[in-house]
Amino acid sequence: MWFKVDDKFAMHPKSMTAGNAALGLWVRAGSWSAAHLTDGRIPVELLAALGGNKAAAERLVKVRLWSRDGDNYRFKDWHDYQPSACDVKAAEDAEKNGGSWGNHVRWHAKKGVVNPDCKHCVTGGDGDE
Repeated sequence: MWFKVDDKFAMHPKSMTAGNAALGLWVRAGSWSAAHLTDGRIPVELLAALGGNKAAAERLVKVRLWSRDGDNYRFKDWHDYQPSACDVKAAEDAEKNGGSWGNHVRWHAKKGVVNPDCKHCVTGGDGDE
């Protein structure tokens, strides 16, 4: 999974106002959120582990890169730039199923083999499970 950052972000007025310490937190938090599929939600108890603190988080809120989410924080406009957790999971499932389908075609369908342990063989192998 990737955390996407616009190539103009470094010189954007919000970034310039936030400062390097807050932006360091922003980048690390974005990477963490993408990896853990939190849709941009950052638990307050992770600030220190991400190299930040409440002052840096509040600076991100002040420049409107983050908002408050109860006691926690949330990236503004996460879904405008990052895929949702649901989309990531759907893509991962599609990739897994694609590999499964490719193996079925290679090892079963092309060889005329019916394997009772293969979900594609059992459902007819046409991909319409």
